[in-house]
Amino acid sequence: MTTVVCDANIVVKWVHPQGEPGSDEAFELVLAASRREIRLRVLDLTYYEVGNALIKKKALPGDRVATILRRIPSITGPPLCPVPEEMDLASELADRFGLTLYDAAYWATARSHGAELATVDRELLAADAGSTPAQLCERLGIEPPTRP
Repeated sequence: MTTVVCDANIVVKWVHPQGEPGSDEAFELVLAASRREIRLRVLDLTYYEVGNALIKKKALPGDRVATILRRIPSITGPPLCPVPEEMDLASELADRFGLTLYDAAYWATARSHGAELATVDRELLAADAGSTPAQLCERLGIEPPTRP
C-alpha cells in the first residue's frame, strides 16, 4: 500500500475547504484512504501549521481549531516525528533548493519512509519533491467516486 505524506496546505483543504482551490482533489486522498487504497500521514509540525493557518488566515476561534486538530489523527494516524537523520536531510534539501526547513522536512521524511509527498506548494513542486493530489490520484489509479 502506498503511503502519502501530506503537507499542511493539503490538510487545510480537508478541514476547511471553503475558499480553498483544489479541495475536492485533496479530499479524494481522504476517500482513497478510507477505502484502504492508500495510507495518509502527516508530520508533527503539521498541527502547528494547520492551526496557525486556521487562526490567522481563516479567522477561526481557538476552540474550533482545537476540535479540528484533534480529528486529524482519525484520518492520518499518529504524526510522524522527523528523526535526526531526516532533519539532516531536510537541512541539506532546504539549502540546496532554497526551501523553508518546514517544507524540506516534509520532503525528507516522505523520502525516508519511501512515501509520496502530496503538496500544492509551488517551491516543493518546482523542486520535484512532491505531487499535487490530482497528479497523485492519476498516477496511483485512484478513481473519484461515482456521483449521482
